Amino acid sequence: MSVSGIKASYTYNGKAQKPTVTITGLKAGTDYTVTYSNNTSAGKATVRITGQGNYVGTITKTFTIAKRNVSTLTYSKISNKSYTGKQIKPSITVKYNGKTLTKGTSYTVSYGTNKATGKATVKITGKGNYTGSVTKTFYIVPKKVSTPTLKAGKKSITVKYKKVTGASGYQIAYQKSGSKSWTYTTVSSKSASKTLTKLTSKKNYKVKVRAYKTVSGKKYYGTYSATKTVKVK
Repeated sequence: MSVSGIKASYTYNGKAQKPTVTITGLKAGTDYTVTYSNNTSAGKATVRITGQGNYVGTITKTFTIAKRNVSTLTYSKISNKSYTGKQIKPSITVKYNGKTLTKGTSYTVSYGTNKATGKATVKITGKGNYTGSVTKTFYIVPKKVSTPTLKAGKKSITVKYKKVTGASGYQIAYQKSGSKSWTYTTVSSKSASKTLTKLTSKKNYKVKVRAYKTVSGKKYYGTYSATKTVKVK
């Protein structure tokens, strides 16, 4: 008699693995029954085929449940974090088939240096029924710029602000009273002031500043300062 239907290996899926057993010339439930053991977690699983009716005896087959690679799991997004001067260790939620996995049981987490502004990393390594590792990235952006000081001039405003650690530059946003849009200008990290010109006399302007970090040509922005208003001369 030939037994078929059992593959050598299956991948862990969180459920009991019950491959359908077929025996040539016999009918399941009438001529034989099938039971399984150790067939949920990664490792070696057993299939026991027991004769019934006109048949007696048992046949034992085994198959392997392979660990699932963590690259197939779902991860929560890690938002960018503000610079603190200390190592940043964001939490991350790991799921498989909608079920949240337990840190320390199904996976472990390690972190890069994650202190300076720029690219930072979180590494998830499989444990238990899971194997492999994936690295997720987020960015440490400059901290929030303090409220700038504004000095009104003739059709101009001089904006001064305090520099923050790790900034590649600063973005100044300004808006004329009654306008729905902002105008933006970029300032080098070497400067802590900027004079805005060609403004409209006797009009109020709102001004705010934020720092950014450039990584591989892309700017990652920190939080804007509080908005301050001044009237142009």
